[in-house]
Amino acid sequence: MPRLKQLFPIGALAGALVAGACGESTSPSAVDPIAVATDVSGMSTAFTAGVGFQSLAALSGSFALSATAARPAAQALALSASGSSRTGVLALMKRLGARAPAAPLALFPANVLGKTFVWDTSGGGRYRADSTVAGAPAAGVRFWLYYVAAGSTRPSLPLLPIGNLDLADQSTPQANTVGVKVLYGDPRAAGGKTLANYALNGVRTTGSFTLSASGYVVDTAGHQVTFSLSNALNTVDSTLRIYDTLSAANGARVWMQMVDSGTVQSHSLQLKDHYQRGSETVDVTGTASETPADSTFNVAFNFNGVALATLSGTASNPTFTGAGGQVVTGIQEVGLLAILGGFFDIFEHAYVVFAPSALVFP
Repeated sequence: MPRLKQLFPIGALAGALVAGACGESTSPSAVDPIAVATDVSGMSTAFTAGVGFQSLAALSGSFALSATAARPAAQALALSASGSSRTGVLALMKRLGARAPAAPLALFPANVLGKTFVWDTSGGGRYRADSTVAGAPAAGVRFWLYYVAAGSTRPSLPLLPIGNLDLADQSTPQANTVGVKVLYGDPRAAGGKTLANYALNGVRTTGSFTLSASGYVVDTAGHQVTFSLSNALNTVDSTLRIYDTLSAANGARVWMQMVDSGTVQSHSLQLKDHYQRGSETVDVTGTASETPADSTFNVAFNFNGVALATLSGTASNPTFTGAGGQVVTGIQEVGLLAILGGFFDIFEHAYVVFAPSALVFP
């Protein structure tokens, strides 16, 4: 939630955590909230750190297989990169879910298979197929990624290619599936570092549309985060159910569930988040809402199964209440907010992996 992040900027928050670590105990059961917040935050930044993912998020609204304009849903997802990615995903899910049920089919027209798309600065700027560039998947397409200035959704000039996005049709009789690979490095040269390798699946039924992604991303330090993300939209009442699982190289794992029964502009959320590393666990459960004006919470924190505190009120005026009448210290409050903010950041940032969805799913 953007307002939670505004309340505690990351730099100031990290400083407060480190300063408080030496002076007070922050856990009723020897769980270090600083380590938990760092683990959860690390899983989030694995999807955003580096210019490769930033380029994918920014340029996804311009992906197109012809000279026609990119689909509005793709534009909404890309433009949300500077605000709420979940808002973009909800708009995308509603647009795709509103379409008639469809059996799995070829995701790419035959005339674009094996082609590479590069940015054309003429004619207002857009992607076009370049028949002189090789290397695209035989069963799919390749898009070059470019350096994009912060806040922009178009490549900076002069063009600086910094990677490529490979999409390959892997559909089965059960689902539309596209293989996705993100590479970092000059696409004009051989090789490149793999930043992500995963599969996107779209399954449409009479009353629902499910969009899921599973695979891995690599952070800037070379550590791998394995993920399985699922969004199930009920096309009758527009309720969106989100189920995410992530595992980091250091053994930390998170399981997250969110039920979003709101609209694109106003979200009413049910939360169930779980963190585990070794024998240590943290659970965050409750409800939250998000509107353009503010965010509200009613959330409980449990460390190793022991109730610690609840958070209520608004993002601009939060109130902590200790379980069993115990007092929640200021350092504890900062740590708990960091953990909650980290979970929300995963919800927000991991959805960059869905950026190609509007291009490939009918």
